[in-house]
Amino acid sequence: MRMRPTLSWTPTEELSPGTTDLEPVADALSSGGVLVLSGAGISTESGIPDYRGRAGV
Repeated sequence: MRMRPTLSWTPTEELSPGTTDLEPVADALSSGGVLVLSGAGISTESGIPDYRGRAGV
């Protein structure tokens, strides 16, 4: 049986919808603590739910 890894993330700061202040983004990027995974098919293989599935958006 193949087990999928699970991912968890806890936001460190609450931002309201529509926030356009990019200073927190710039701070996060300059801190070096940001990891971006990108590419077709990586999400479901990594355990991230499919947004097009039954429970998706």
